[in-house]
Amino acid sequence: MKKLKKILALTLLLTLIPQLCSCNSNNNSLDNNSSLVDEGKTHTLSFDTDGGNEIAPIVQETGTNIKIPYDPIKEGYTFIGWDKKVPDTMPNSDMIFKAQWIEGTMRFSIERNGTAAIISYKGEAKELFLPNVIYNEYKLVEIRENAFASCTELTSITIPNSVVTMGRHAFYNCDSLIIYCESTAEPSGWDLYWNYSDRPVYYGVTRDNIVEKDNIIYVMQNEKAIVVRYIGSDAYVTIPRTIEFNGKTHYVTSIGKEAFYYCTSLTSITLPISATEIGKNTFLYCPQLENVYYEGSIEDWCHITFGNGTSNPMYYAKHFYMLNGKNEYEEVTSIEIPDTITRINDYQFYGFNNVTSITISSNVIDIGENAFQDCSSLTIYCETETQPSGWDSNWNNNCKAYLNASGQVTINGLIYTYNKINSTAIVVDHTND
Repeated sequence: MKKLKKILALTLLLTLIPQLCSCNSNNNSLDNNSSLVDEGKTHTLSFDTDGGNEIAPIVQETGTNIKIPYDPIKEGYTFIGWDKKVPDTMPNSDMIFKAQWIEGTMRFSIERNGTAAIISYKGEAKELFLPNVIYNEYKLVEIRENAFASCTELTSITIPNSVVTMGRHAFYNCDSLIIYCESTAEPSGWDLYWNYSDRPVYYGVTRDNIVEKDNIIYVMQNEKAIVVRYIGSDAYVTIPRTIEFNGKTHYVTSIGKEAFYYCTSLTSITLPISATEIGKNTFLYCPQLENVYYEGSIEDWCHITFGNGTSNPMYYAKHFYMLNGKNEYEEVTSIEIPDTITRINDYQFYGFNNVTSITISSNVIDIGENAFQDCSSLTIYCETETQPSGWDSNWNNNCKAYLNASGQVTINGLIYTYNKINSTAIVVDHTND
């Protein structure tokens, strides 16, 4: 009897298995259908042209093919795509697309390999941020020869790191331009003369680390700040020692090329002790500059490197001030180079006209080109007995200079130079008395 019951139970189980599988299959089918596109439902694609001509929204059933709308038109601008790609078929939700524009007229070449090149640009934009993709699908890889030539109104352009080829004279005659490159170094595919006009270039920069504060534009990198341009018209400007950015303190370590170019209203400037580099032509065409205030010591000043003569603010200024023991600015008329300094850089004391004497320690074994150019009132005392070979042939540019001397003194109508190191004195001149 027990055996018969087992056989009946087994037979019943075998009968139910197909039904259970069918039921499970139906459930799976229901699950799959629930994840399918809602066929028969309509959704809307809307287009924000950001000032361009109106484009009607597309209302269609989900899953149906979409006819991509014509590019919008906006006077004085070039359309470069939507903020995201318009789908080929209607999605399962509403979407909004916003037009992306470049101010001015920009011509592109679209290549078969899915890349794009900028052929030319004409316009009056002050700043441009080039996209790395054109029309949502063509990677911008090239800027052609003379593409931005003679764009005299353009003050800054940011080039994406997708640009691996740059043509000759791409920014020729763009006299006000600063070039920001997302690439950390110049790509090998850029022509040797792409920057023929020698505009200021900063690498490893995106629009997110360009900051403007108190009319000074900075590039923020690795907790350091670079002054790249002053855009104000104040007579007195103070460059701060630090800038707060993204919750961190950035020290101002560099004043970039042409940062104060053509600041004709500038009369006084304060430089921070943190700055150790000043680029070429930083103070070119600042004819009203009279006073330079420096936070550091002469030792600190000797650690600054200058790009050329007009990178030194004393090229125009007449008065140089440093803090005294009372923490008050006092004009400097005589200078002693401390023993800790072994090199005086190119253009270090260029234009120090109001300084009458400088004593150079015997530890200074290198002096750069034009270190004392245009110092008409200056007498230089060199404690070394013979001129070291490391001093440039144009180190003093015909300033009056004495070797084996720490200074001079007048006794009974005779002018002596003396050397405090070896306790010697030499008669070099006399008074008319």
